[in-house]
Amino acid sequence: MHQSKLIQVLRKFSIEEFNALKRFLNAPEVKLRLGLKNSLTLFKLIKNYFPDFEKSKIEKENLYKKCFPKQKYISGKIEKEMSGLFGLVQEFIVFYNAGLDRGVDDLLLLNTFYRDRGLDNLAEITIKKYRKLLKQHSSANAAFYYHSYLLEKQIGNHQARFLGPSKLSNIPRALSALDAYYVFEKLELACRIIAINRFVYPIEIGDSLVMLEHLKPLLDADFFDDPVIKLYYKAYLLLTVQESFAKQAFLDFEQLLKLYATSIPKEHLLPLNAIIRNYCVSQYVKGVPGFLEQLFYIYQDHLRKGYLYDNGKLFAATFMNLVETGLLMKQFDWVYQLIEGHKNKITGTVSPENEIRLSFANYYFHLMSYEKALDFLTQNFEDTYSKIKGKRLELMIYFEMKHVLLAPKIDAYKIYIYRLPVEKTTQKFKNANKNFIDLLKQIQLPRTFQNSKRIDKLAAKVKGFNYISEKAWLLKSLENLR
Repeated sequence: MHQSKLIQVLRKFSIEEFNALKRFLNAPEVKLRLGLKNSLTLFKLIKNYFPDFEKSKIEKENLYKKCFPKQKYISGKIEKEMSGLFGLVQEFIVFYNAGLDRGVDDLLLLNTFYRDRGLDNLAEITIKKYRKLLKQHSSANAAFYYHSYLLEKQIGNHQARFLGPSKLSNIPRALSALDAYYVFEKLELACRIIAINRFVYPIEIGDSLVMLEHLKPLLDADFFDDPVIKLYYKAYLLLTVQESFAKQAFLDFEQLLKLYATSIPKEHLLPLNAIIRNYCVSQYVKGVPGFLEQLFYIYQDHLRKGYLYDNGKLFAATFMNLVETGLLMKQFDWVYQLIEGHKNKITGTVSPENEIRLSFANYYFHLMSYEKALDFLTQNFEDTYSKIKGKRLELMIYFEMKHVLLAPKIDAYKIYIYRLPVEKTTQKFKNANKNFIDLLKQIQLPRTFQNSKRIDKLAAKVKGFNYISEKAWLLKSLENLR
């Protein structure tokens, strides 16, 4: 049962969703359905083990005894109830996520029926309900813009059919609503794909953004008076603007994001915040002054406001970024408290405890407690990225300790990186580590020591790479060799 579709799905529920599921299954219209009594009993037995659903707690045999007391075990019987419960869970998922679509679709169908049958008074009532429902979901998502368009279009169609050409007042409204829907969808998708292309992995965009360039005059003039559209447009400008205008674009986006932070839906706030964080990272990596401090401030703010959490936990990559940024800012007490406070709050990795150990190793490395840092690197890491970070950190420690094993360790690391299958990482990540190891191999040679000309040359190479791991440490190490 531990690997069943039912448990796989339930593990992915948020606390809010799981509580809503409990209310759904407890509703009279569900409880009174024929043939579901045992399936609902099964849910009562397993609900207390959410969200982990430990294997020992949900063994089929144990659940069978509780679900069918004093009955002999029959193969397939408990599976039948699991299937019935899974069907209810899927029904709930559709119901829970239908949201605006479900409500307005029903009202549109009713309105069409009433209009066609000449029941204009009832049609007007459904329109009022429709508008009220839209208002409740104002700026919620693309569905809001889309259904606003459908509403105005349907009213316009009715006017054209029954009232004549002189009464087509809603067609312009339908066109405006359609424009808003198109622009929102175009901006949201554009920001998503450009952010991936710029911060994660290069992908082919082609001429898919050409139309947005033609819309710029309207967007610059605030033709669409909607906070979410304005924010996505500012994000789009930040992601595409020339470097000479980047500072102003960043300030504009940051200011607008703060202005609307409490009034836009979380589903937009989170990706927009991710864009500003990733932008700060990219600028810091390029060596633009001030962005490390800006990134740390933003991280602290987003951590405090809960933007970085998923069901009360931090994704491993986010956690490691927080640790690294805090250490670069020399906020050692803050980092220590962060690690201690999240020992049981890491997700998105096969081994959360390894992320904690790796973070402590990095922490003690920055405190120059090298032996203690090595103690946290004694075990193998299962996750590829953690394994690479651990190996890289070990090299940095050996370099600082002037360890005799540094040279062979460098060679072993280089072989590991070059043999690493691309499907286990990205080419960008591999290149960053290849560049790191090539530069470290040159830096550690005896002829680098107190050789200013060579140091300057190597520092220029480090700065010239778009992708190189541990850039700040490499540059600092070079300066220390002068």
